[in-house]
Amino acid sequence: MKDANGRWVGWGLGDVDPKVAQIQKFLAHKFSSYAGNLIATGVYDAATAAAVSEMQRRYGLPATGIFDYASQVKSGFIKATPKPRIPFFTVEGHQSDMWIGPAAGTAEALEQEGLVAHFPTGYNNGAIPFDNKSGEVELTNRVNTFAPPGTKFLIAGFSQGAMVVTDYMINELIGSDREKDCLGVLLYGNPSRSKGSVAPWSKAQAGPAENAGMEPKYRLDLLGLKPTFPVMDVYRKGDMFSDNEPTEEGALKSACYEAIARSNFFDQFSIAAQIAQAFMKPVDFVIGVFEAIISALTFLAAGNNSPHYSPFDLTGGINWTRQLTA
Repeated sequence: MKDANGRWVGWGLGDVDPKVAQIQKFLAHKFSSYAGNLIATGVYDAATAAAVSEMQRRYGLPATGIFDYASQVKSGFIKATPKPRIPFFTVEGHQSDMWIGPAAGTAEALEQEGLVAHFPTGYNNGAIPFDNKSGEVELTNRVNTFAPPGTKFLIAGFSQGAMVVTDYMINELIGSDREKDCLGVLLYGNPSRSKGSVAPWSKAQAGPAENAGMEPKYRLDLLGLKPTFPVMDVYRKGDMFSDNEPTEEGALKSACYEAIARSNFFDQFSIAAQIAQAFMKPVDFVIGVFEAIISALTFLAAGNNSPHYSPFDLTGGINWTRQLTA
């Protein structure tokens, strides 16, 4: 039986098929108190519809009289087909354990519910300058291996891991054949956060709308990229890495961060001298900014209660990604 849009909804009044005879025989045997008089004629008649309606009513289902998928499963006529788990790829931050953090915690919660299969992504996350490329390559390999073309998937990242995910979106995902397979991207404490990008459930704790991530170049907004899949940023006001102000001080911090995150070499004094000259600041002052950023990065290993590293409330991210799996 089909609905007004031509979609199959289940067996219903007027259907004629050998399968209907099986349904009638099953109902008469299992629900003999009110369906025992059904005869396996193969014609879905009024008596069959009435028996199905009564069965649905007793099970708390809509009493439509149509033997749809939910009714077939609930009655035991068929077994439910397990829904395939959606691959969920996560990338944690600098010096992180790839199984521990807000991105991994979100995926683990959904894996416990049987909705996703969690795939943490390891990379060279201890290097300075950052080795984001190793993460981008590994994430690309894992997506292609565990979510081949046509397979829907999710991604989440935290801190440096969010930069890795952003690099992957820019260089590999957006505009590719795989873009349509991505259900969504969730980013915590993202240094590559676009200006104004904030998850609805994170707005109350977010910084000013004009602020953005500390990354000065590799951001979706700066590159004019608009993915077809949703991207959600969760961050907190005062986060050094994801809540950077559009001031000279913010630009100076971005320049130092770019050297730490994107340079091919890291001679702190030499780079500091170049930045000091560009911003007309004392070299010692710029070195202080470098040391503050590097110190903040290494706090993760020791534990820290800053807006960047203190535990995130994962409820909003879990709810959002759960909806995407439906």
